[in-house]
Amino acid sequence: MRAKLDRSQLIADAALRTYAKADSRLEAALTFLERADSHRTSITASMGDFVMGGEQRDKLADSIHAIECAIEAVEEQVTDLGEGYHAISGVLDSLDGIDPVAAKMLRKVYLETMTPQDAGESLGYSKAQAYRIWKRGLEEVYALSS
Repeated sequence: MRAKLDRSQLIADAALRTYAKADSRLEAALTFLERADSHRTSITASMGDFVMGGEQRDKLADSIHAIECAIEAVEEQVTDLGEGYHAISGVLDSLDGIDPVAAKMLRKVYLETMTPQDAGESLGYSKAQAYRIWKRGLEEVYALSS
């Protein structure tokens, strides 16, 4: 079933989907940071252990600089993702006070990356009920964010 969303629901859906896979993206970023730090340490040790000409040392120094730039970029992305994820969680926490059923549905759809139908099924709702609850939750999220 393809649900037809109105403008406000589409806006809320797009905002929530932005962070739907934040956990896996954060995990991948942290894995990258660990590897980059390991490579940087290895290169730095190599520079001290070997007697190299200026050109080789410059290449290694350039490699370290590139790794450090990449680490900074990933750290910024991690910070942004964390802040966005926290903001989405905050909106859903607020929704808990207004419509706890819709809040549970949206958590399953956007934080656990389930379809509305699967989320509804896991909560004991029919397909039609699930889509109504999902759409109602999106309307509330839009109202909270406006």
